[in-house]
Amino acid sequence: MKKDYIFYEISIKLLLHHREKVLILKTEENDIDLPGGRIEKGEEKASLQKILGREIREELGPDVRYKVKEPLFWYRGLSQYGCWVFNIVHEAEYLRGKIKLSKEHKSYEWIDIGNINLKRGDFATWDREK
Repeated sequence: MKKDYIFYEISIKLLLHHREKVLILKTEENDIDLPGGRIEKGEEKASLQKILGREIREELGPDVRYKVKEPLFWYRGLSQYGCWVFNIVHEAEYLRGKIKLSKEHKSYEWIDIGNINLKRGDFATWDREK
């Protein structure tokens, strides 16, 4: 019997920390997002570091430097375009560089790690697991 598989787009995101704080981005709808994004056509064989580099330059600007560590968690959701997205979140250490947001996000904030109380519904609407 032939199986009917679901196809997912893959998104790689960072939980970027500096000292005792983590970087949280806000969308126009005031939802929480993390820096990173989907693998684009033509990047099928690119390293994850290269893909993350492009996404971080696009979303945080060309000056931000960071060190990627281990994967922390994953989640999935249905995008605003109607396709499933599998998000893999890696821990990363912020090293230096001025943050310059793209038009994808309206603001950012460094939040104390001890004060984080995120729930699934806090993430961008299209990025939530259904």
